[in-house]
Amino acid sequence: CSCQDKINVTEAPYPAIIGGVFCYIGVSALNNTYKVLESDTDFLAAALAQSKVSVWFRPEDDPEGHIMDYGGIVEGYSPESVKIASGRFIRERFEFRVYIK
Repeated sequence: CSCQDKINVTEAPYPAIIGGVFCYIGVSALNNTYKVLESDTDFLAAALAQSKVSVWFRPEDDPEGHIMDYGGIVEGYSPESVKIASGRFIRERFEFRVYIK
């Protein structure tokens, strides 16, 4: 939505209402805006949209994290893991990001 340029986002993704318009704002890092995928609904939406999802390792003391895999399309998911580009990643251990253009 067009409201992204009106908010400098540094926290976790959250909904915002600006001028009566509902927007879902992602996280801004290094001039890129992304959404962290957490729920089954998030993974389903990413799979259906054929969005490229990257996989990140993010220790608690590291606000940016480290990229583990540049990723690809979500091929499947379960409560325990996500299959991306033929690789399986444990949901508890990694952060999954889809970039918003």
